[in-house]
Amino acid sequence: MIVFECKSKKLVLETRSGDVNTAKEDLRKGIGKATAQCDQLLNRFEDDGCLEFRSNGEEHRIDHDDVKMSFPVVVVGDQYDQIGMKLFDSAIDLPRTPLVVSVMDIDVILKALDHPVKFIGYVSQRRNIITKELLFAQDELDLLGLFLEKDGEFPELDDNQLLNLMDYSQAVGTAIDYEYGP
Repeated sequence: MIVFECKSKKLVLETRSGDVNTAKEDLRKGIGKATAQCDQLLNRFEDDGCLEFRSNGEEHRIDHDDVKMSFPVVVVGDQYDQIGMKLFDSAIDLPRTPLVVSVMDIDVILKALDHPVKFIGYVSQRRNIITKELLFAQDELDLLGLFLEKDGEFPELDDNQLLNLMDYSQAVGTAIDYEYGP
């Protein structure tokens, strides 16, 4: 189960300039607040054993026993770059580590991974590979490009290996038929 929480919080200039205190406050207001809201829903789901909701006029129920994993995904209105990819985790204390993506990046990711199973695979593997701190990238879409080039899998890395990604825009562009240009 993937729980999305969207926030329009943008990083202020002081954060982008490297002010640590301002950055922590920005991250608490954006990623921290969104993750807390996801966590609230996920905790209630675990406690109640099910989630009942209405969508398009229909009643739905998800039983906790039917869910293998659950992930919070924080969608922000602004590019957080490296801060949103991993650095936030060391700046603020979170109950669960979310996947943090911009609204533009999630749009591209969903278009490139045109099936829910592919998206779930990406989210689960993406969180794991970044958490291990063995793979570094400047941009979320470079991670997506690597995932696409490796046929829906991130490479297995030993603890003594580090991988610093460069430009994988070609793989992403091909996957979405260059919808946003070359």
